Amino acid sequence: MVSDWVIETEDLAVGYDDKLVLDGITVRIPRKKITCIIGGSGCGKSTLLRAFVGLAEPRRGSVRILDEDLLSLSEEARAELFERVGLMFQEGGLLNSLTVADNLMVPVKAHTRLPDDVVEDLVRLKLGLVNLEDAADKLPGELSGGMKKRAGLARALMLDPEVLFCDEPSAGLDPTTQADLDRLLCQMRDQLGLTLVVVTHEVESIKTIADYVILLEDGKVGFDGSLDDALESDNETLVGFFGRKPDEQKDRPSLEELMFFDGAPIGAAA
Repeated sequence: MVSDWVIETEDLAVGYDDKLVLDGITVRIPRKKITCIIGGSGCGKSTLLRAFVGLAEPRRGSVRILDEDLLSLSEEARAELFERVGLMFQEGGLLNSLTVADNLMVPVKAHTRLPDDVVEDLVRLKLGLVNLEDAADKLPGELSGGMKKRAGLARALMLDPEVLFCDEPSAGLDPTTQADLDRLLCQMRDQLGLTLVVVTHEVESIKTIADYVILLEDGKVGFDGSLDDALESDNETLVGFFGRKPDEQKDRPSLEELMFFDGAPIGAAA
């Protein structure tokens, strides 16, 4: 039976050299939804993403992805598993010496034996999904920042993945281009039934695309839940992140009450 969860971790710990970056991470990421992983710089967002795609070996704990125990798989079985996974790099990750079309062909030719005419049809289809039909013969250097992101998204979709990992997809984009990309990501979820895991710090994007939110704080899970619950949470980091006043402001003591306390007023915003 297919699980409702596309990724599950239990007591996950990951580090580099003698430094532990993630410690005790237990999360579940729902299928066919968009989950945003958020948090401050150095909190472990990218490390968690690397652990999901097998690029950072855990020191403790477990990772299940697409109902497979990642750590128990052979190298060959891992390779087969990750053919069902797409990765959208922060800067698009395109090879500058290849045209957009040739960039999209790379994963297909590496993992399939499809005839050239079928591959070309597939390239046109994926470029159409991201509104880049006219960019097939362009080099990456001829593309705008937003076009590079969309080309990277198209390439990540070439093998029809079940789950798509996106590393800061909206970083460096103007608000209009960012909104266009957000709509595309939502279309991927709604029309293709994709599960998306998005590492981002763009607040407006999170409010637009997220179904679920995982907040990392100092290498641990500070919050794990729906976007609505995240927006209403009293977690100080989330309150500051989303730029709203904490709920405690509603019950701020009167001036007369504050006269009985030393130091900072009770209920002051974080």
